Amino acid sequence: MVTRRIRKRPEAILRPGRLRLLAFALAAGAATTASAQTRTQTPVNEFTPTLNTSVTWTDNGDSSGSGGPEWVFEIAPGLEIVRERGRATGAFNARFRNLRRIRNLFASRDSDESESFIELSGAGSYEAIENFLFIDADASISRDNTSSFSGRYRGDPLATNKDDEQRVFSIGPRIEFGFGENGRGSARYLARWYEGARGNLAEERVDQWTAGLSDPTAFGRVGWGLAYSRTETQYQAPYNDEFLEEIGRATVYVGLMPELRLRGIAGYERNDYAGNEDSGSIYGGGFDWTPNSRTSLSATAEDRLFGTGYDVQFNHRMPRLEYLPSSHWQLSFTRDIQSDLETLAGGFLLDPRFQSLLALFNDPVIVALYPDEADRRRRLVELYESIGGNFDPLRSNLYYLERAARAAVSLIGARNVLTLSYDNTDRERLNTLSGSFIGDRPEDELAIFGRIKTSTVTLSLTHRLSGVSAVTASIARENAEGSESDQFSDLETDRTWLRVGLATRFSPDTTGGLSYSYQRTESDSNQGTSFTDFTENAITATLAMRF
Repeated sequence: MVTRRIRKRPEAILRPGRLRLLAFALAAGAATTASAQTRTQTPVNEFTPTLNTSVTWTDNGDSSGSGGPEWVFEIAPGLEIVRERGRATGAFNARFRNLRRIRNLFASRDSDESESFIELSGAGSYEAIENFLFIDADASISRDNTSSFSGRYRGDPLATNKDDEQRVFSIGPRIEFGFGENGRGSARYLARWYEGARGNLAEERVDQWTAGLSDPTAFGRVGWGLAYSRTETQYQAPYNDEFLEEIGRATVYVGLMPELRLRGIAGYERNDYAGNEDSGSIYGGGFDWTPNSRTSLSATAEDRLFGTGYDVQFNHRMPRLEYLPSSHWQLSFTRDIQSDLETLAGGFLLDPRFQSLLALFNDPVIVALYPDEADRRRRLVELYESIGGNFDPLRSNLYYLERAARAAVSLIGARNVLTLSYDNTDRERLNTLSGSFIGDRPEDELAIFGRIKTSTVTLSLTHRLSGVSAVTASIARENAEGSESDQFSDLETDRTWLRVGLATRFSPDTTGGLSYSYQRTESDSNQGTSFTDFTENAITATLAMRF
């Protein structure tokens, strides 16, 4: 498992603000679709027991493609803790999921299967010294399909194979301080551990050191910034390998006008992903353009060891007009060295599809519909869950060069939210680990395929029938290609996923739903692997309660 680094410019290295607290609270609400009673004030603390229950009938209970009809009953007691103010802030959510799979309701119970496991997500920060020293921590335990080429779609509640359990824990101190009029500084150490129940992905530890100083307006329109990061990755048996990456950057800011700022970048980097140390200089530049509060464009290009790295981010919001809905537009292009560990730890919060929905949080139309923040954030999580969740199944111990292009547009009306998104990624393996291909199926798919491309198109609609009921519909189409393998020929897989559902609120703390879903996974022939096609129709009834 590896680390998707969220790229930070030197001036953006500091204190997690309101958005981070919102993300923590959203993380806590992700496991339940129950709506909270509207409150006039944002809650300082929430301590909420929950109970989620569901009944699912599926015509294919085995993701290998050979299963038959099956009833799945689930009961999941849980606990949500949210703290948004005070020295300790963050969120914690845990569920104890108990599933019972029954082939025939009227036959002997000898063929029935039961499983129980804990699902956990949490992130928080403790302010040890006011406005100076903080302790950050996060934890995640989850089960989901980890294959780009076979099995269920990501986020499927029936994807509960114990071999796909992933566990991530992180902790570390962070120092923040200010100087001068606008100067800021920070230093951070974070230790992160990964462990997978499967055993074919190595246990992994990542130690990260980051530091930075910046003052974008130190000399009026001219400012400066310094940033440094060091990442050490250690793999346990069966690999017992270590890798190191160091990056240092110096940035000069020039504000041409209040709306436009230029950046010049120079730096140095080194890593040993290819088995021997490689080092070189970094040169580049960029700009930040914010013509108004509704539009922003940021672009950066650098000459790196791997070639040209870039990061382009565009966001635009159009207000609602008399006969037209309001809309949000997002576009991004990136090329950088990446890995998966931090992505797994961040969970759905780093999913670009969730980010496009998060942009709606303060939209005037959404705020008017759901004035209470706690209720509004849960509504956004419900909408995210309705479009499938967890966009990226790739789980790998390897570092890779990623090219990514993502676009999303959301139209918001008085009763409807329509979202169209497109995600395209192209990953090339950078390092290798001996023995990372085990058996007849590549558990670490990037270890067997030197290059993996994925593209996904998702369309989702939420229509509010009344103040307590809504209809959701979503469809997604995904293509995955694996190539540059020494063992196998190229592999291509197409996935289709469709869901239609109705959700209603029976009381302020009780929500029920009924949904139909269809999914199909088709892989081309690839001798020597055990990737199989999979098709399923399923009907699910849910009841979620908060106490």
